[in-house]
Amino acid sequence: MANADPKAPYGWIPGKENYRPYRDLTDCALFHKNLRVKCRGCGAEKVFSGYALWWLFHKRGWDDSLRAAGRRFDA
Repeated sequence: MANADPKAPYGWIPGKENYRPYRDLTDCALFHKNLRVKCRGCGAEKVFSGYALWWLFHKRGWDDSLRAAGRRFDA
């Protein structure tokens, strides 16, 4: 998706083309999206506010890309 159309809307809708993916917590906060985190070991799930997670990562100076954020939740 490196060459995604800059005018395309963010998000993903099944069966629709030309959407840009959310790439970091900033995108999630700006577009009021929540994140679901699931434990790989027991399968427990928790939903976090995108804005709250962005603020936590911003205050601590952590990388807010979704890939890096996911690694923060690994046990």
